[in-house]
Amino acid sequence: MTISVAIGCRKGGVGKSALSAALASYFAREGRSVLLIDLDPQGNVTFGLGGEPGARGAAEFLKGEEIIPTLLHDHISILAGGPELNSVEVSSLEPEALRDLISDHQLAPEVIIIDLPPYSEHLERLGLVAADQALIPVIAHPFAISGAARIAGLIDARRHRQRPGPSRYALVQSMIDLRRNLDKTLQESLSELFPETPTFGFRQDISVAYSLTEQLPLHVFDPRAKVFPELEEIGVWLNGG
Repeated sequence: MTISVAIGCRKGGVGKSALSAALASYFAREGRSVLLIDLDPQGNVTFGLGGEPGARGAAEFLKGEEIIPTLLHDHISILAGGPELNSVEVSSLEPEALRDLISDHQLAPEVIIIDLPPYSEHLERLGLVAADQALIPVIAHPFAISGAARIAGLIDARRHRQRPGPSRYALVQSMIDLRRNLDKTLQESLSELFPETPTFGFRQDISVAYSLTEQLPLHVFDPRAKVFPELEEIGVWLNGG
């Protein structure tokens, strides 16, 4: 059964694309086929894994054009992000469009990771509706916590109305450095706001940043990266654990 997960927070700079790339690397290291769908017009996760932002990819797929995902590395393919995601054709699509297209094209990787944009509610909704689970990265900043709450509220509302979308979601404390006082109190703040929501860690790790700079999957750049145990915990949860 395919794992499909949307990753996003309505604030930029929370490590969303880094988490998407690192999670793709974790599953690829396990030998599982991964398709990344980059819905960010900036195409950061596309670039960070060696693809070309703006190349034919996610936008063209959404417009119904025939397109084959680009194989970037062993087990990792991508539908590239880029400015065309802001086109009128894409902005006029119904919320279920991406979910329907994935089903119609019988895309059958073992893992689908949908990287959501930080500033487009329409693209965010397309990605969320297409996923069965969601991860919401959050940092120790009030705007990030507010953005996480808005995405969680959207998921809860769709679930309450029994509409397609994630059946569950988890928070990911991103880029955590416990030497910073705000990071030390983030877990307490999240526990108060999201008392029944699972929370995972994704520490600040220089290997993650360097792997994206070198445009390599994390497990290729640094097989012993310190974040892999944390990624494994997230992977187990996505597998139903």
